[in-house]
Amino acid sequence: MALLAHCVLNQNSKIEGIARYPGTFRPAVDLILQSEAGIYQLPCPEMTYLGISRWSSVRDQYNSPFFRRHCRALVERVMDELEDYARRGYKIVALIGMDGSPSCGVDFTQEASGEPWGGRVQSIPSRQYIKGTAPFIEILRGAAVERGLPEIPCVGLPENEQMGTVEAALLRIEKVLEG
Repeated sequence: MALLAHCVLNQNSKIEGIARYPGTFRPAVDLILQSEAGIYQLPCPEMTYLGISRWSSVRDQYNSPFFRRHCRALVERVMDELEDYARRGYKIVALIGMDGSPSCGVDFTQEASGEPWGGRVQSIPSRQYIKGTAPFIEILRGAAVERGLPEIPCVGLPENEQMGTVEAALLRIEKVLEG
């Protein structure tokens, strides 16, 4: 079974204007379907926290105790299901996140550049992509370890070319799916 960030299957859940594909991140989904792995769609922590009309945010905003608590609550239910699958012999072969996302980035996330931003709309800072894992993925991986599940190989799909190519990510996914 492959765990997919919500927006891999539903690009409509992304902030308006940044979806890479209409509807579904099709190349990745097609590859997983060809491998005959089951697909588990993770909840979108941003959407379940702020809804579809949310502002674009950076990791620092989502790295608050409030959002992390929200993520832990989402992850608990996911872990209950995954633990049950594991007890029945199912193997979780991959966790596919969305690099560049402030909540679901595996290898890259976003932060505001310059001095800390206090949320003033009239002075929105520029953003930069940084190496690092976003809060939801961090919490999910930590919870899997706490539950005694085997380590889950993680791959981030690039939100845009600044994090790499789709082709390179697909090759990493293919290797993970092959085992």
